[in-house]
Amino acid sequence: MSRFPVVGTGILGAGRASVATSHQIPACQRSQAVRLVALCDRLAGVHDSARQHGLRAYTDYAEMLADTAVEMVQVATPDWCHVDHAEQALAAGRHVLLQKPPCTDGEGLERLRIAARDSRARLKVLLNTRQTRLCRTLKALLDAGTIGRLVQVRIASRGHRFPIADLSSPYLSAALGGVWVHNGLHWLDEACFYADALPTAVQVVATRNGHGPPEVLGEGRN
Repeated sequence: MSRFPVVGTGILGAGRASVATSHQIPACQRSQAVRLVALCDRLAGVHDSARQHGLRAYTDYAEMLADTAVEMVQVATPDWCHVDHAEQALAAGRHVLLQKPPCTDGEGLERLRIAARDSRARLKVLLNTRQTRLCRTLKALLDAGTIGRLVQVRIASRGHRFPIADLSSPYLSAALGGVWVHNGLHWLDEACFYADALPTAVQVVATRNGHGPPEVLGEGRN
């Protein structure tokens, strides 16, 4: 039994298969800290998801924010929508658990800072790499001095972008920051976790894999 109040939660962005349906809904159902109340998406598929899990469905975000049982909103919409959706929830006094990246540029970051400052609710960005057993073990060893003093964090990742069939998608544009902004923030947060500090410098080196279909490799003006 949790010693904290159970938080009524709504998820925005659950109208089709996504991180919301594959991860966030199951996680909420397993958690003793939250009670999943509603799903919202402009896509009609949200009704199917809601029926499957016995939840309320909304296609109008403002209507879900007006639902007094929804105390927190988990935002799982496309990256370029995060700031608008977080601002609306914070203005309505709803706590926000925001999928990474929180925004796509400095202007968006400033808007989020102001929205969080002016709201009675709280904003949290969903960066969960630091919660893994490996990261917590490394952190404990660093804190104990067992493996020496941290001087530099170097993280190498080998993989490919999630498949995108629409090559005109904003996800493939340089303005969205490519794989670094979408996925790399997990690694940056992991580095901050080890160091107990913000970085003094970040260097990113990426290579393009020319083998395979473009929707997997993230080709285009990226």
